[in-house]
Amino acid sequence: MKKKYPIDTIEVKVWLLRNGYKIMDIARELHVHHSAVVHTLAGRARVPRVIRWLLEHGCPPELLGLEGQKEAERRVA
Repeated sequence: MKKKYPIDTIEVKVWLLRNGYKIMDIARELHVHHSAVVHTLAGRARVPRVIRWLLEHGCPPELLGLEGQKEAERRVA
């Protein structure tokens, strides 16, 4: 499936691993199906709760295809 959103999938997954986060843990914390997290990380969907969680936990906005923190907050609000 083709990406709809410019997200650096590999780098985000590396960031998750380096910070000890797992997709299922994020899904459980947000009370969403794990596929919502997977599709967001793959760039096939942009689930605002997942994007917000990543940003709040320190994921660099440029890995998510967002120009900066203010732009990131505006897009997921």
